[in-house]
Amino acid sequence: MGLQEDTSSQSLIKSYSDGECRVGNQTYTESIVLHNESVSPWAPHHFDQIDNDAIEQLLAHEPELVLLGTGKQHHIPNTQLLSIFNELGIALEHMNSKAACRTHLALTSEGRSCLTALIIE
Repeated sequence: MGLQEDTSSQSLIKSYSDGECRVGNQTYTESIVLHNESVSPWAPHHFDQIDNDAIEQLLAHEPELVLLGTGKQHHIPNTQLLSIFNELGIALEHMNSKAACRTHLALTSEGRSCLTALIIE
């Protein structure tokens, strides 16, 4: 049996280190959102910059689960942010960005859908 290159995983996280994330064949040094096969820029550069516009960008994808990578350190979202997702019935998991990358890989390897928002500092 011959081996074939897997070209279906253009949004597969290949590596993450402080200051950059490699997704598919592209290296990102700014915050990103991964959803299904797409990668798009995300405005916050630090956890404290998550505002209504940043949240609306995530909600536009109509996710069931959001993995929030909060940067180098794990930051706990404030009650207001948590309640927005809770009221909409959207699961929000928050962790540092390195852990969010690992969780994204685990979920997508199981064929599960999630939206992953990564703050890359």
